[in-house]
Amino acid sequence: MSPVIRKDPGPVPFVTDHRALRAVCLPIDRASRGAYTRVGIRRTAVTAPIDSASTLLVKSWEADEVYLVFRAPTHRAFPWTYVFPGGRIDPSDREVEVLDPEGACPHDYVAAARELFEEVGVLPAVRRCGGPVDPGELPALRRALLAGELSFSRVMSALGAVVDGRTLLPLGVKTTPRFFDVRFRNRFFLAVLPEGQEPAVVPGELESGLWIRADEAVRRFEAGDLPLVPPVLGLLEILAGHRPDQSLERLRQYDDEKLRDLPLIARFSPEVYIFPASARTLPPAWSTNTYVVGRDRLLVVDPATSDQHEGDQLLALISSLSARGGSLEAIVLTHHHPDHLGALHRVLERFPAPVWAHRLTAERLADVEVSRFLEDGETIDLGDGGAVRVIHTPGHAPGHVCLLQQKFGGLIVGDMVSTTSTIIIDPPEGDLVQYLASLAKLMALDARVLYPGHGIPTRTVRQTLQWYLDHRARREQQVLDGLDRTWKALDALVPEVYSDEPVSSHRYAARNLLATLLKLQQDGRAERDEGGRWRRR
Repeated sequence: MSPVIRKDPGPVPFVTDHRALRAVCLPIDRASRGAYTRVGIRRTAVTAPIDSASTLLVKSWEADEVYLVFRAPTHRAFPWTYVFPGGRIDPSDREVEVLDPEGACPHDYVAAARELFEEVGVLPAVRRCGGPVDPGELPALRRALLAGELSFSRVMSALGAVVDGRTLLPLGVKTTPRFFDVRFRNRFFLAVLPEGQEPAVVPGELESGLWIRADEAVRRFEAGDLPLVPPVLGLLEILAGHRPDQSLERLRQYDDEKLRDLPLIARFSPEVYIFPASARTLPPAWSTNTYVVGRDRLLVVDPATSDQHEGDQLLALISSLSARGGSLEAIVLTHHHPDHLGALHRVLERFPAPVWAHRLTAERLADVEVSRFLEDGETIDLGDGGAVRVIHTPGHAPGHVCLLQQKFGGLIVGDMVSTTSTIIIDPPEGDLVQYLASLAKLMALDARVLYPGHGIPTRTVRQTLQWYLDHRARREQQVLDGLDRTWKALDALVPEVYSDEPVSSHRYAARNLLATLLKLQQDGRAERDEGGRWRRR
C-alpha cells in the first residue's frame, strides 16, 4: 500500500522549525544457523542493509543540545552505546499519512516519527484540522503501542493526526559498512522538540536518555567516557560548537553519495581508527581491518588491503592524520599471515617507517626488515595518546601479538578473534593449547572495546572471549564423542564432528580438528598410530 501524502490543511501555530537524522556479534550455534541470536554471528557473505530511520532531536534552533538514548547490553545492534532514537522501517509505515514530505520517501518520515514516539514518547504530528496534538494524550497511547494493543496507524487515527513532514528535515543517508553483520541503510532526520512534549525512555531495549550539548558529547567521547557509534559521532562533530541552523548544510552533506570518495573509516573509541578493506582472506570473511592508533604518534597496525583503490584510501587516511599533527611512529604486525600484509610495501614506499613485530613473526617474513622485536608486556609510548601494551598471544600463529590501549581500553586482537566466524588453528604453527591459554590471558585484561582482525568491533569483550573458550570446549567434546576404540582417519572424522558445517568448509575444519586431536593427545585422552589414524585412549 502506498503512503498517503496530504497537503497542508491550514495553519499549524506550534510548528516553527524543521528536523532530521547491534547484538554483539559472536558466532552462532548450530541450532540457530542462518539466523541471529543476541550473541550471534552470521555465517554468510555480505548482508543486505535494512532500511531504517533515526532522528537527531534538538531542543531548539538556538541551542545545540541533542537527545541521546543509551542502548541496553541486550540490544541487537550497538549495545552499550549512545545513539539517536530510531530503528528499522516497518511495512505498516506505508499505511500512515504524511504531511508535505520533501527530499525523502514518505515511509522514512513515518518510521522516524514512529521510532521517536516508541523510544522517547515524542511525536512530530499535526491534527488533520491543522492544530497541534495534545501532549496530554500521548503517554496513554504510547503505552498501548508498546504493549501491542494499538498499531502506530491506529494511534494516529485516535489522535486524528498525520505525521508532520514539515517538522522532520531530512539529512543524509548512511549505510553500515560491509564488514558489519547487521547492516542498516539509515535516513537521518533533524527535528526540534515539539512544544509541550518532553522525551522519556521506558527501560527495556533502552536504558536511559539524556540531553547534552554536541561539543560536550564529542569531548566526552574523546575522553573515553561516552560511547558513541560512528555515524552519531560524525553528526555530533558537525554540530559541535554551532547552532543547528548554522550547521544545516554540512549536516545534509553527511551522506553516502557525497562522501563516497573519502576513506571508509570508523571510530568506536578514542584514538583508534578502523579501516576495513578487501583482502585475500578465508571465507566467510572477505575483509581485513587495518587500525591506526594514537594522536601525535601513530601506529599503523596490519596494513592489509591488496586492492589498489582501497590502498590509495589507506594512504590518504594516514596522510590526513599526519596533516593534523600526527607522525607515523611505526607499522606494527600482529602476525605474518598474508591477508594482514597486503598494503605493507605500499605504505612503506609512501611513509618510510620502522616495522615492529614479534621475533617469531620476523623470522617468517622473507622480504620485510623488522627493526624492533616486540616482547610480551612491553609498552609503546605514544605521547599524548598514552601507551600501548604488547601482549604475546601464540596459538593462531607463533609470533601473534595483541595491543591494549592502556588509557582507553581498546584491545586490537588480530586473528585471536573474528566476529564473522571462528578462528582456524592450523598445526604445526597453530597450537590449540597455546591458543586457549592466550584467550584466557586476554580475558584477564581490563579491555573495553575488542577490535578484531575481521568483522565488527564489540564492547562485549569478556563475553566474546568466553564464547570462543566455550566453543572450543564444545568442539573438543564433539571430537571425543566421535572417537572410539576403533582407529579412524582424520578425513573420516571431519564429517562426523563438523556435520553442522557445509562440505565446502571441511578442508578448513580438518585443520581445526587436527589441532583438537593434538591437544587431546597431549592431555592423554587420544592417541595416533603410525598411519595418522586416531582413536580414544
